[in-house]
Amino acid sequence: MEEEKSKLISLIQEFQAIFDEYYKAFMEYLRGGIIDGSEYDLNHPTLFVLANKIQVAYLKLPLELQKRLLDLEFDVFLHCNNQIDFYSFRDFLLEKNRFHQTTTIAQRVDSEVKLAEMLIKTGAWDEYSKLPKRDFNFYKEYPVTPKLMEELKLEFQNRISKRKELSSNENNSNITEINYEKSNEELKDQEDGFFNDAIKKLEKGDKVITSTDSIVGKTLNLINALMGVGKFF
Repeated sequence: MEEEKSKLISLIQEFQAIFDEYYKAFMEYLRGGIIDGSEYDLNHPTLFVLANKIQVAYLKLPLELQKRLLDLEFDVFLHCNNQIDFYSFRDFLLEKNRFHQTTTIAQRVDSEVKLAEMLIKTGAWDEYSKLPKRDFNFYKEYPVTPKLMEELKLEFQNRISKRKELSSNENNSNITEINYEKSNEELKDQEDGFFNDAIKKLEKGDKVITSTDSIVGKTLNLINALMGVGKFF
């Protein structure tokens, strides 16, 4: 019994340590998309390896804890493990002013992991499944912000919809050639969604700080929090 308890605690602590490293690297990479001339503008020396390590550590966790973490949107940190995907994800977070949401998710994951470790140490682990699903909206009167993965999916679907609309306009005799060419120009960088757009930018050597000035101007407080507070700063 004690041996099993010790093993569970070890796995949870291993996950926590790797997630700490991963999230620190992720924050550095995210800041690289805000600060001009940052060493992390296009790459990061450890983030992509840590992205794989956190997936392995997650899969070692007890199933009930895995499920609880997914309820907290932990899957946001499980989908990217290479330069192209991280580039696209960061681009989305900055353009939509949603980067602060990753800090919220990380804090919730931290709290849940600490709770799981406490339950194991106190011998109450078997009761874990009796806890209700987390509801972070019960105290909110304003409209609930959609989950990040849902928002990403919606963004992708919108781009596909625009492409279909453009294709339909191409066959519509009432659409002038000028209007069609204008619409086509607006969508040319969205041809195949996020990843082709990222590849094109990387090939040109562009930085991922699209509209940085406007982002800083509109969300100064959030950027200050990102750079000065957060989990590791």
